[in-house]
Amino acid sequence: MSRETFNHHVDDLLRGMVGAGSSILAFAVSQLETIEAWLRIASLVVGIAVGIASLISIIRRNFKRP
Repeated sequence: MSRETFNHHVDDLLRGMVGAGSSILAFAVSQLETIEAWLRIASLVVGIAVGIASLISIIRRNFKRP
C-alpha cells in the first residue's frame, strides 16, 4: 500500500469518526434532561452503596477488637 493510499484511508476514517461523533453528540444534547436524570439516579445509588459498604466495614472492625 502506498503512502498516498494509506493517507486517504486515514482521512476517510477520521471523517467517519467525526461524523459519527457529531451525531452521537447531537443526540446526547437533545436528550440532556433524560441523561441528567439517569446520572443523578446512578450517583445516588453509588453513594448509597458506598455508604453501606463503609458502615459494614466500620461495624466489622469494631466487632473484631476485644
